Amino acid sequence: TVEVTDEEIVDRMMLPMIFECARCLEEKIVNTPQEVDMGLLMGLGFPPFRAGALKYADSVGLKNITEKSQKYIELGKMYEPTGGFKQLADSGNTYYR
Repeated sequence: TVEVTDEEIVDRMMLPMIFECARCLEEKIVNTPQEVDMGLLMGLGFPPFRAGALKYADSVGLKNITEKSQKYIELGKMYEPTGGFKQLADSGNTYYR
């Protein structure tokens, strides 16, 4: 039996979603982080108290998200931060200012 923590479950679910949201911004599918997060809230039923994947990423810290992703990188590209996400994390910026 493999022991899996609650944090690992959340990370494995959230990291790909966060990076896909970042990709949507970078590819100009949406214009703002607010649009991405509103789509998650209204379209997918994302929990309103989390305020969306990018707001969640900001609250955890983009550097922390990048570090967490390294634990799962061998599982595939969906766990690889986008270039824009890495730039924001490295510069200490956030999606919501």
